[in-house]
Amino acid sequence: MVKISKLINKNVFYVSPLSTLYKAYEIFKKYNVSGLAVIKNGFLVGEIERSDLLKFIKKRNLDIVDEKSIKILKRNRVFKITKRAESVYEDEDVEIAIKKMYENNSNRVFVINKKKKVVGVFSRSDIVKLKKSSGIFTTIDYMLDLIEKNKKITLRELSKILNLPEDIIEKWA
Repeated sequence: MVKISKLINKNVFYVSPLSTLYKAYEIFKKYNVSGLAVIKNGFLVGEIERSDLLKFIKKRNLDIVDEKSIKILKRNRVFKITKRAESVYEDEDVEIAIKKMYENNSNRVFVINKKKKVVGVFSRSDIVKLKKSSGIFTTIDYMLDLIEKNKKITLRELSKILNLPEDIIEKWA
């Protein structure tokens, strides 16, 4: 059993539900992160993703945000695009975090302590690092091995072999 607390990124970027979307935009742009925790009174209440912010202002990436979009971001609050965030306790096994990410089609899980305070984040990129550093073999690893061995394997074939929906495989492939 590998505890999630040993693998997390403790540098969690966050905003409050009442922060402007412009503040979130600035964090996304400056730190090149894909998601932010939404924290109210010290507790995780949700998350926002860069892609949701871009959809809100109808742009494809942060580099083409114009003045009109900036005004929209400054007038609107984070709570408008906040969605449910997945979390696990810091003493839980990494496989529980990975399973939650799979089941909820999430890019990350936030890691909380017994007092329910955010202490870190575990993302898809951490899964790749995990494989390289520890030799832990997950369903994703199995899928990647299948793809590597069978250069022309289809999503449908992977779906049957792994017993997972095609849309999940497509997102992780």
